[in-house]
Amino acid sequence: MNEIINDLTLSQMMDLLCHILRCPGTHRHPGSYLPPQGAVCLMMESPGETVCLWMLDGWPDAVTVPESGFVYVTGARP
Repeated sequence: MNEIINDLTLSQMMDLLCHILRCPGTHRHPGSYLPPQGAVCLMMESPGETVCLWMLDGWPDAVTVPESGFVYVTGARP
């Protein structure tokens, strides 16, 4: 089971989201995202939308917004 953390501030979440989207190798991923075993979900919920920033071994792995089908995966891990 993957760990879910939802105690980051909006500013922290936006910083991570922008970082992931700017990472070299980040690309739109068709369909849904199945997080790897051990991934940590940094989650922020608002009315009608849930933003999930997926981290693996301390590195960003993906950002998803399930309600809108928004899925971007990064190749930023060493």
